[in-house]
Amino acid sequence: IQNSPLDTPVSQFEDTRVFGPANSFVFTIQEGTSFMRAEPPFGEWHMHCHVLLHMMDGMMGSLLVVHDGDPVVALPQGVPCPADMSMGGGGMGGMAMVDIQDNQFVPANVAIAHGAMVRWTNNGANLLHTVTSNGHGGAAFNCMPHSTADFHSGALAHGATFDHTFPNAGTYDYHCDIHGCPMAGTVTVT
Repeated sequence: IQNSPLDTPVSQFEDTRVFGPANSFVFTIQEGTSFMRAEPPFGEWHMHCHVLLHMMDGMMGSLLVVHDGDPVVALPQGVPCPADMSMGGGGMGGMAMVDIQDNQFVPANVAIAHGAMVRWTNNGANLLHTVTSNGHGGAAFNCMPHSTADFHSGALAHGATFDHTFPNAGTYDYHCDIHGCPMAGTVTVT
């Protein structure tokens, strides 16, 4: 039963909690009882946000449960995906996804394999944005470093998308040609 005190784990098991900005919740692990219905309850437990884009952008963590008195050691560190598997900001079968939010690209840096595509989606609050390669002819801003690929989305309204395929390895810097060089991003292609 959601939003009730979790005092009987077997009948009131809750593994997902919905909460908004500035909300939080606390849970206690009782020594000698199971955790997440596991026996024994010891080990590494993974947590993540159930909003898909948040999870794909790395909004996750781990909890290590040890015996009382056991040393606490650092949790294992993740390693980057191989270049041919990397999807940057959330993959869609060879496509990296970038959200255009108010005055920023999220994530600002993505890594993809050569031949893959990046899709930018304007999810900001009714502001126009562009996806413009640094050094694009006719750009309002001369942002550095210049990109070796030339691309320009034109003005993107809220909800609009722009796709660009990167056939060659390299580092491609871009910006919003409405908001200038501080609103920037990079695509690294391997």
